Amino acid sequence: MIGEDYKTSTAYAFRVPLRDSAGALQTGQSPTVAVYLPDNSADGSPPSLTELGTTGVYRFSYTPATAGCYTFVVTAASCLTVVFSIQVRATERGDTYTRVGAPAGASIAADIAALPTDADVQTAAGAALTSYDPPTHAELTSGLAGLNDLSSVEAQAAAA
Repeated sequence: MIGEDYKTSTAYAFRVPLRDSAGALQTGQSPTVAVYLPDNSADGSPPSLTELGTTGVYRFSYTPATAGCYTFVVTAASCLTVVFSIQVRATERGDTYTRVGAPAGASIAADIAALPTDADVQTAAGAALTSYDPPTHAELTSGLAGLNDLSSVEAQAAAA
């Protein structure tokens, strides 16, 4: 149930363990389930539950008709009440293309194949380093000279 992507008009099977206040599974019970619809009204025809063997775990199926939050309340004599909710969508969330966008090329494989290889990246980096024209020592010294001629008094005045 957890993480399930529920959608309308699809039957789902739910399994619910019934326990007493000490935590022991309870077999041979006749539990009932109340189903609360997205508009907070109770479903007039709730499903019946059957026990899986003699395990204390009970099963029921339900088909949500509309989108929204459904709440299930399972009760039985001498057992703790089990309450859980599911969020139902009118449509599926969509395929991967809908979620992350269609591929730019003919397919995702084609997009991946079009990505630069390690060799392509190394070639581009090498070309960038080759075309880089760093300053000469004289140019660097001249450029830094204008930054280093402040006295401490001038630096403090500029900072104030």
